[in-house]
Amino acid sequence: MESFVMFRDLAIILVAGKYLGLLARKLNAPQVAGEILAGLLVGPCLLNLVQPSDFLAQMAELGVEKYDDKFQALGAADVVVVQMPLIEGVTNNTIARAELEAMKPTAILINCSRGELVNEPDLCAALKSGGIAGA
Repeated sequence: MESFVMFRDLAIILVAGKYLGLLARKLNAPQVAGEILAGLLVGPCLLNLVQPSDFLAQMAELGVEKYDDKFQALGAADVVVVQMPLIEGVTNNTIARAELEAMKPTAILINCSRGELVNEPDLCAALKSGGIAGA
C-alpha cells in the first residue's frame, strides 16, 4: 500500500507540474512559475493532496540544496548546466567572467541553450587559465 501512495503522490506532482507549467507558458509567464504554483496547490499549503512522507524526504535528500546567492551556488557546484532562452538584454552573458571565477577549478560548465548566454571570450580565458575544468 505504501508503494501505491508513493507512486500516486509522484504522479500527482508530475501531472500538476507539467499541466500548470504549460498553462503558464501559454499565458506568457515562465514555465517554472506554473510548476511552483502546482507545488503549492497539491501540497499541504492548499489542497493537501500530497502529504509530506518518507519518500519525499528521501528525494529531497538526494543533494538538492537551495542557495539565495547565485555565486554561492556556482561555487558549490561540480557541474553547472545552463538551460534558458536567450532574451536580448536580459539573459545574454548570464555566465561571464564573475560567474566563471566563482566556480570551482574542478567544475564543468554545460551550456544546453542557444544564443549568447555564456560569454565565449570569458569562457575561453577561464578554460586556458584552469579556472574551470571543462565546458
